Amino acid sequence: MKMPRPPRPPRADSAARTAPGRRRGLGGRARRRAGVAGQLAEHYRRTARVAAMTGIERGGPAPVLPSRGREFHPILDLVPAIVGAVGLIFVSAVVWLSLKLSLGIDLIAEGRKLLGDP
Repeated sequence: MKMPRPPRPPRADSAARTAPGRRRGLGGRARRRAGVAGQLAEHYRRTARVAAMTGIERGGPAPVLPSRGREFHPILDLVPAIVGAVGLIFVSAVVWLSLKLSLGIDLIAEGRKLLGDP
């Protein structure tokens, strides 16, 4: 008689689910390294303006802006903050619920007592 296999631990499942996302994330790193073209353009514009005001010019020809690939859209900078906020709210709810159900402590009521609210 063949014994059934024990269930896989949850961390093995979660590791298997995150692997494809990690592979997709490597392309994101390459896009991050592409730099911020606007920052370089602003630097060269300011350098030219200072040279025109002072009469001191740097040697060599005018630099050409490098094209190093696609860049992230700036709105994507908000994604980690939003994920972090959602995670913080979730963990807070889990802690509050576990204390309320297992020990009978209502953190909201205790906080109100601590702040002097009747």
